[in-house]
Amino acid sequence: MALSDDLLEQAYILANLDQRKPKQANLRRAISSAYYAIFHRLTTEGSQRMSPNRPRKLVPRVARAFSHSEMKQVCRGIYQANRSVVLESLHPQGFSPQIRLIAESFVELQEQRQLADYDLTNKFDRFQVIELLDSVRIAFETWQSIRLTDEANVFLAALLFGGRWSK
Repeated sequence: MALSDDLLEQAYILANLDQRKPKQANLRRAISSAYYAIFHRLTTEGSQRMSPNRPRKLVPRVARAFSHSEMKQVCRGIYQANRSVVLESLHPQGFSPQIRLIAESFVELQEQRQLADYDLTNKFDRFQVIELLDSVRIAFETWQSIRLTDEANVFLAALLFGGRWSK
């Protein structure tokens, strides 16, 4: 099983760990695990596509080049249909609802992870957290259906290079 699948499974376990009143620590870690699940799903796919398998340590090094903030910026531009000139030239027909769903899910999870990890005044409830986890599961299923398309290749390249394309 891929790390991203393990992280999402762990998130569900944490969200459902406490029978009655869930502990905030478990709900917060569930959100963080869910975010890292979608992050690793996209960076693993992207680094595998944009790097040869040899030498063996090259793909993990490419994966480390993905930037959380740049990925968020690219995803926000895609789901809000505010694409860069480069994305317009690479994929002029615009992105499908499937890619926009994945992009929106990424942004939402990153924002919720920031709240979960850094805003201790914010309280989470199990229902809210399960909804977030379900959105990642749906994004994974959606990704599986479009992952081998040209559009997916452009999306992954944009996640890695999008911040540099405007230079």
